[in-house]
Amino acid sequence: GIGGGKQHLPVSMCQKWPIWISAAGLVSEVPGTGYSAAEEEDPIPTGFVNPASFEQLWCPEDLPLPACSLGLGTVLKDGAPIYMFPCLETSVARSAPGGQADLLWHNRGLNSVPLGSTWMGWGKAGPPESLVLSAFSRELPPQADEPAEPSDALPAESPQWERLFEPTVVGEAVKAVMATLADAPDAMGQGYQYLVTRLPGTALPAGSVRPGRQLGFVLADALCSPDLNDQDWQAEAGCFGAGDIAVLAVPPGGKSEYMPDVYRPLFVLSAVSDGSVHITG
Repeated sequence: GIGGGKQHLPVSMCQKWPIWISAAGLVSEVPGTGYSAAEEEDPIPTGFVNPASFEQLWCPEDLPLPACSLGLGTVLKDGAPIYMFPCLETSVARSAPGGQADLLWHNRGLNSVPLGSTWMGWGKAGPPESLVLSAFSRELPPQADEPAEPSDALPAESPQWERLFEPTVVGEAVKAVMATLADAPDAMGQGYQYLVTRLPGTALPAGSVRPGRQLGFVLADALCSPDLNDQDWQAEAGCFGAGDIAVLAVPPGGKSEYMPDVYRPLFVLSAVSDGSVHITG
């Protein structure tokens, strides 16, 4: 959806666009994203699967919890920014063969690259570099398919949102977006694309993003102080971008008979070293 408006886009279309990650001065396309990957008809994939998600972040039980930082998502059209949204940049590091470098995995399978589901127009709420990203977390509310409470039980209160990170101005991330676009790969200038840019200095505490938690993100102008516990916060925010992600545990990926071979280096048991980083997924 488009924050502050009534436009809606089908997930089936938005999920097909390529995703690029910009972090620590490096820019790489996430394998498994883009039109060709999304249109693959083989029911049993042989390569990278599309990891894009707008609602969930899956954490396989045989992987460490991902390292997470706040991110600024940008929707590009023919190489120009048109929308922006708050999101989370997540990765898992694994030791490379020979111990020469760490492999940094963004694509860890289905629902491993979370994106914001509500977008705001680029520059529609003032200069993009002056916007502020707010992040919240709470216990995941009961799901609709969970057993209902006894009829005589008092209705359970919704868990309260807590601030996950101090409100952060996205100016440095916007600068990184513009620097990336100024020297972008040719492929980034064709059609619709996502560019996820890490906000410097926003690494979240280890374990703060874990199964059983719900994450909320809001991107708005500096005059807005969103409180997700206030049901009227959207009306007060006006034009905004947002994301709402449920973090869920899923069965071990390494034991799946359908796991594509490209993921085997991710799921093998190995220590995570502190060497240099090579982005592979």
